[in-house]
Amino acid sequence: MRKDFIKTFFVGISVVLFLIFVATATAAVLHVPGEYATIQDAINVASVGDTIIVAVGTYTEWQSSDSASLVINKSLYLQGSGDDCIIQGPASANVSSMSYGDLVKVSAAGVEITGFKFSGATATETEQRGATMFAIKANTADNLYVHNNTFTFYSQNSLQVQNSIDVLFENNRCLRETRSVWYKPPGVEPGSYRDITRGGAGPSLWHCNEAEVKENSVTTRGVGIFLYGCSDTLLEGNQVSAPEKVSPSDEGIHIQSSSNITVRGNTVSNFTHGDSPYYNQGIKGAGIWISSGCDTITIEKNGLIDNSVGIYASAREDLSSPTNIEVHQNNLTGNAHYGVLNIKYPLAGSWKHWDYHLFSSADSTINAELNYWDHQSGPTDLIGTYEVPICNPDSANDLNSDGEGDKVSENVDYCPWLDSPYSPVISVAIDIKPGSDQNTINLSSAGVISVAILSSDTFDATTVDPGTVTLAGAVVKMAGKSEKYLSQERDVNGDGLLDLVCQVLTAAFKIEPGASTAVLEAETFGGQSIRGEDFIRIVPNN
Repeated sequence: MRKDFIKTFFVGISVVLFLIFVATATAAVLHVPGEYATIQDAINVASVGDTIIVAVGTYTEWQSSDSASLVINKSLYLQGSGDDCIIQGPASANVSSMSYGDLVKVSAAGVEITGFKFSGATATETEQRGATMFAIKANTADNLYVHNNTFTFYSQNSLQVQNSIDVLFENNRCLRETRSVWYKPPGVEPGSYRDITRGGAGPSLWHCNEAEVKENSVTTRGVGIFLYGCSDTLLEGNQVSAPEKVSPSDEGIHIQSSSNITVRGNTVSNFTHGDSPYYNQGIKGAGIWISSGCDTITIEKNGLIDNSVGIYASAREDLSSPTNIEVHQNNLTGNAHYGVLNIKYPLAGSWKHWDYHLFSSADSTINAELNYWDHQSGPTDLIGTYEVPICNPDSANDLNSDGEGDKVSENVDYCPWLDSPYSPVISVAIDIKPGSDQNTINLSSAGVISVAILSSDTFDATTVDPGTVTLAGAVVKMAGKSEKYLSQERDVNGDGLLDLVCQVLTAAFKIEPGASTAVLEAETFGGQSIRGEDFIRIVPNN
């Protein structure tokens, strides 16, 4: 039995290695236009896993049966040559479907697209049909990676993805552009050229899991990033803005019927409410909008700036409010109506998204502790009748009518708050083994290493939480069964300021041989991250 198992195991491994070898050996690199006149020609000839490299140029192609410039139906790596490598939407007086065309359609897993400029179609008097809806449209396209591209002059989204797992949209630029376009709708005589602005919206994800949207720039009056029915998705490091505050604009980030979504380190600005011919209730002007059907939404370390509402959570009055919303370490500044709004809107009747007096209370509470509200006094609590001399979340009188920062609605737990803007990481000075110039460390030691976090005129080291301190991955030792960390406040460098000295477990150091510096990371009791480093010298075992 044992020998049969071993034999079967090694036969199986051999087959897998053979298949990998064959796949690697047969993967080809195809060049456009060097070997193939068009990109679609290369796609049609390519095998699964091949690479297509496209040289500088403008490529105007059209696949009539799919209403798209390009169709990708197999796993491929499609590589352009930068902004001078343009996939251009065509215009045609003869193809009616061109009115609703896309630039690229993807219907296969394992597709990567990078290094292109996607430019939508422009209608002219002689080629009157031409309007690109989506630059890239994908369905059931797992493992889709779209990065380092520029998108412009499309009417909907730079990327729409449906029913897909493991999608990454990273380091892309989504631009608005104004062009002179021939305009002649049915019944209008004569036609004329008009300046039309299109483009700028980021990705739209429908029923996608394990997606990431990172480090993109988006400028739109519509919706910057759209999620519907998604889970386990990260939005991080994006710059999302409306072009200006004087014109109405909808939402920077839209989250609907989704769960386990993290929104981290984005800047969302200039979204302002106003009337719209397309929506009876107008448009919200929200930095981030969260709808009913959402659960476990984490919003942290973002800048929500100069919107009508920074974070707008809402549900129809007959539905449940979104649940488990965590909002922490954000800078909510200059949001004209609310920093955080948590409401239910009417089931019927005539109302607008800014008719706040018509709304009722949400049936869940947003945890919005440790945010900066544009003033050290905290947010303005419009229903507050008490001051908060000491911020106590358990107090029945935890209201802040005298706060001068962005406003909050009911069912928002904003206490405690940050009294200065959140900064992702503050650099601080540290001193490993205070009083020693050698900073020698024997990694085999079962003892502790002292490290001092030094105070300065602008930083108070005694505000650091010892429980968050790590030095080269090692944590602060606890004193016996007391569950107290071995740390003390004392002036180690004679500058008259109290420093924080922590005893870190030597055996827990995670450091590479030959390393000459050790990094300390920690947080203050107010949630501010800090970082410092000092030189070390690793000594051999005795």
